[in-house]
Amino acid sequence: ILPTLFEGMLYHACCGSKLYISYDNRTKGRYYYRCVPCRGDETITDKKSFSGTALDAHIESEILKVLDELNHDKLQEKYLTRCTKHRLVLELELKTIENEINDCKTAITKANTRLSQYILDDANDNLITVISNLIATKKNDIAELELKKEDVQGRLDNLLDQEQHQEHMIDNILEAKKIYAKASPVQKKAILHLL
Repeated sequence: ILPTLFEGMLYHACCGSKLYISYDNRTKGRYYYRCVPCRGDETITDKKSFSGTALDAHIESEILKVLDELNHDKLQEKYLTRCTKHRLVLELELKTIENEINDCKTAITKANTRLSQYILDDANDNLITVISNLIATKKNDIAELELKKEDVQGRLDNLLDQEQHQEHMIDNILEAKKIYAKASPVQKKAILHLL
């Protein structure tokens, strides 16, 4: 199997060019990462080729350190903090809308009671008209608030789905070390590209 784990993923710090693998035909299995643009340039004093086995071992140990340091709380803070703040805002907005709807319904109930009393007492027509208009206005307000509530609830549901997706992603990231340890070189390369 050719040792191509980090091929195409490493760049020379000197010039930023991609490092390419070259093999030493005299020794089986020995390979190097080389910077093609810097190789022929004598003015560049930086190292131009790197032992593949030494570099791969070093990089893999660094990757494992990063995977070891993965922490559920830190990942949650990184990926879910913004969602959680936004969710709390939407929940507060939803509660405020529900309170406004309840206030309108209470006002309608009281106005209906008062209207019934005025009708029984044969009160002034203007007073009855004012209360009837108030009831109609409050019913319109409720209809508008219900639409607003539906919109906020939809956004909240989307956000909850997003939070669930983020939580699932965090679980997958935490499983990365186990998966990486069992993976073949080709699979490791795919995992590293994804990460």
